[in-house]
Amino acid sequence: MDVVTNTDLELLTRERTGICVSLYLRTQVTGSGVLQDPISFNTMLTGVQQELVAQGMRPPDARNFIRPARALGSDQAFWQFQSQGLAVFLADGFFRPYRLPIPFKDMLVVTGRFHLKPLLTLLTEDTEYYLLVLSQSKIRLFRGGRFGLEKVLVPGVPGGMNEAVSHDQNKAMSSGRGKGRDDANSSQYFPQVNEGIHGLLQEKNTPLVIAGVEYMLLLYRQANTYPGLLPGGITGDLDALRAEALHEKAWPVVEPLFRRRREEAREEVRALRGTEKASIVTAEIVPASYQGRVSTLLVSGRKHEWGTVDRSNAGTVSRVCRREEQGCEDLYDFAAIHTLLKGGKVFVEESDAVIEGTAIAAVFRH
Repeated sequence: MDVVTNTDLELLTRERTGICVSLYLRTQVTGSGVLQDPISFNTMLTGVQQELVAQGMRPPDARNFIRPARALGSDQAFWQFQSQGLAVFLADGFFRPYRLPIPFKDMLVVTGRFHLKPLLTLLTEDTEYYLLVLSQSKIRLFRGGRFGLEKVLVPGVPGGMNEAVSHDQNKAMSSGRGKGRDDANSSQYFPQVNEGIHGLLQEKNTPLVIAGVEYMLLLYRQANTYPGLLPGGITGDLDALRAEALHEKAWPVVEPLFRRRREEAREEVRALRGTEKASIVTAEIVPASYQGRVSTLLVSGRKHEWGTVDRSNAGTVSRVCRREEQGCEDLYDFAAIHTLLKGGKVFVEESDAVIEGTAIAAVFRH
């Protein structure tokens, strides 16, 4: 599975000349659908080629334009290791594929800029959480979101309690001291895990859910100093569960927190509407996002508003387009991406409206 970072966002939002192709495909991790995925991908590439010709590109040039993607379509090794979705970005001299844990709806956008809105649910922090699974034999840390979990290594932490106890007892024996298993559990293992979590997450306050048998959760809480640890947890012997099953157990624990955060953001917009501190007007929000003045953005993941943005004039909307066409871009997409790049929070709603019938709303920093 690949990762999309702010560096990728900066690369994908860079101004380009010519046509940009954004292709999204739902892929299968296992089963017979794995064999169908490259076929579906190549079918979409045929659609890309036809659209390029329809927009005025010569057929030989269109075939050459999509050549890197065609090569990917025949790369058997690539298709053996998929996540839930594939995002591909193609422009003149530029090609980037990403295997991501989002079950995309199949989509093809051919315009003057890359269409990035389907990535937003992965990039926004309103659904990011961590799951720490503790057991005698192993420790597992996962980073999660709305669509699943991915494993994260915790540097400097023993692989499990048994490993930590064995290492501690060996040290005790070599120094002529005896040490019991329970002492090692509380004095060595859990503080080490806590220190590793702190070192990995640093100053973040991302929600952390712990899982394991009940007495281990109690011991970990006694050692914990990470402020994002949530109350409660998931109890039971979870060693045999894979990421998908763990996510099914963890998501109901964290989802109410994220829902509450989104509602707090909506209430903030409602409270500030009619002042200079908030807006539901796209032409006001877009330049504010480009200038780094948006602290919180709510945006519909379903709706689009097309237009052109004058980056040389502080990101103002120079014209509104009636539909997706050459030279136009999704203004909601633009506002969300630039809010993220400038350190703001973005909440993507899976509905047509985010507040009182509007598809976009923002709170400004100043």
